[in-house]
Parts: sequence; structure tokens; C-alpha cells
Amino acid sequence: MPKLDRAWLRVAIAAAALESVFPSAASAQTWSPPQFVTSEQALSLATNGSGKAVMLLLPSGQYVGLQAIVQTNGSWSSPITLSTNATSSKAAVAPNGDAVAVWSGPSGLQAAFFTSGRWGNTETLAISKPPVFGLGYDGKNNATVAWENSTSSSCALDEVTGTAASGFGAPQALNSKCYGFVDLAVNSAGQAIAAQSGPTLEVAPVVGVFRDTNGVWGAPFDIATPYYGRQHARVGLASNGNVVAVWRARTFGEYAVRENGGWSGPAELPQGTGSTYPIVAVDGSGNAVAAYLGKVAYRPVGGPFQTPVALNGLEVVATPGGTFAAATGSAIATRLPGSTTWNQDLATSGGVVAAPGQLVAFVNPQTSLSTASVP
Repeated sequence: MPKLDRAWLRVAIAAAALESVFPSAASAQTWSPPQFVTSEQALSLATNGSGKAVMLLLPSGQYVGLQAIVQTNGSWSSPITLSTNATSSKAAVAPNGDAVAVWSGPSGLQAAFFTSGRWGNTETLAISKPPVFGLGYDGKNNATVAWENSTSSSCALDEVTGTAASGFGAPQALNSKCYGFVDLAVNSAGQAIAAQSGPTLEVAPVVGVFRDTNGVWGAPFDIATPYYGRQHARVGLASNGNVVAVWRARTFGEYAVRENGGWSGPAELPQGTGSTYPIVAVDGSGNAVAAYLGKVAYRPVGGPFQTPVALNGLEVVATPGGTFAAATGSAIATRLPGSTTWNQDLATSGGVVAAPGQLVAFVNPQTSLSTASVP
């Protein structure tokens, strides 16, 4: 995703949090006054929902590089430089307040943990520099990173798991094949789904690898068999292990669902003919919202995606309690549990982060944040 005129939308969704990250949150769908954070260019925000957040920044006047600031109980730290040559990055925050930043650049795929008030040493996860990788924390403070590791003689889907106390261990290969695009979702129970797909128009499958609550990864399997144009698969994982995957299939959008341990076959997204990449958000029960072609569609657990509504969902997020939010480019729209209505209740060109019981939105002046209490 491009950097900030649209970098607001590069947000990390907390997976295992209990309370709001920012104090003095307002009532449901009433947004708090903006809290100014920094005049630097924000790349992403991650929060655990219980008092700790990390914002990644692009150093002033630079096109590459990475800085981080950390929020603890409402106060933000001074910027710390993590890399001078990072070109893509993500952050996540653990339930216990530890955090991790992962970035890719000429030095390879690298990471650093934050704990006890300081950033640790940089770890090199791979000498390759994948532009796309996945990152997430589970409920036991384990961070997982997944990426396609390409060398001169081979390519594999690799995964590594670690904590701030122990660091990352040795990577393990989940699949001996690469396709060009990777997404990862992790839930509080420790389950995870890594998805591979093509990056552009070519004959490619959508491949999944699922991790159980014991931390054991299964064998790779086809979520969708090879087909011309299957690409950019995105996945959402519910607290109960349900998964919704969406992807582009040349001139239309498709999806597949994991419920009760079994996968459905691919199905077309309703009114999904077009050339944009669909995205998805999944709540704690497995209800989902997909955004594509200037529309959003809701899917209840056990059913198909419903008729989409005309709402420009540039980014969609979900709370475990069932609130969905969409950043439209001009507003944040919310859909509360049990409602069929989207309310565009905050005017902003920025993006939105979901944590249990709360939404956090980027607003002007850059870089400021507003919050709203939601189910």
C-alpha cells in the first residue's frame, strides 16, 4: 500500500485485547476530540487494547527508513530509529504490552521486540527481502511472522514464532512453493492461517496452511485450485477458528469459508465483477465484511455474502464483539452488532483500527487520533 496520503490505511488490527488503548473514549459512535501524536508521517498503528500502542513512522524528509514511537497509558515516547533502509513494515502489540516491529529492505527481513520500556536488538529473519509478509500476536504473547523466502536455488513459505523474552527461533518451512503474495491471520487461541496466492494475472491457486491451538502447522492445501487470475488472497480468522478468505479471480471476486473445521468451495462475491482486489474483516464469531469495487457486503456465520451496499471500503476492520468499520476516504463508517445500517459518523480521509470495545481513527491534523467506544 502506498505511503501516506494513503498510509493512514496501513493499520494493524489487535487480536487479543481486553480494554481500550486510549483513555477517555467516548460513547458508542461518538468520537473523542483528536489527540495530536506527531507531525511525522505515520505508516501504521498497532494496539493491544489495554494501554499500549506502537506507531511506525517514516523519518522526516526520507523515502525509506523506519522509526517507532510507543504509547503507554496515554503518553507517547520519542521516536526511535529501527532502520535506515526499510521499504515495508508492520507492527503488532501483545496482550502483556510487549510489541514487535518487522520490516523488509536491502538488509533483508528484520525484526525487533519492544519490552520493559526499550527496543531490543535487531534480528535478521531472512537475507531475502520479501515485499509482502504477515504478522500477528496470539493470546499467549507469541508473535508469528510468515513470508516467502526466495533464494537463488529455491523458494519456500517460511514461518517463525517468538516472544520478547526469547526472541525469534529458527524459521520453519510451511510450503516448498512460492506464488508471490502472502497474508496471515492469528487469533487469541493461537490458531493461524497463512495464505499464498499469485501477485498478478497468472495461473495460480490459493493455498492455505492452518495452525492449531497446540502450535502445530498442518500440510498446505488448496483453498482454491489453480485458475488464471487468482491473486491477492486476504484472510480473516475468528476467535473460534472460522476463516473467511477473499481474492480476485481475474475479472471477479471470490471467497471461501472455513467453518466447523471444514472448508467450502470457492464462490463468487455478489455483484463482484471487476478488477479490484477484495479485502475482508472477520469478527470474533466469524461474521465477515468484504469490501470491493466501491461496495461492502456482509456475511453472517453459516450464510453467503449478502447484497452489497454502495460504500467505498478502502479498509475494513472488525472488533471481536461484532462491530465493523470501514475507512471510505472521506469518513469512517460503522456497523454495530445486530444492525444492517452503516453510519458514516466521522469525517476523515484517514484509516481506522479496531480493538475490543473500541475504534481508533486517524484524523487531521496529521498525525492525530480519535476514539469511539463500540461493542
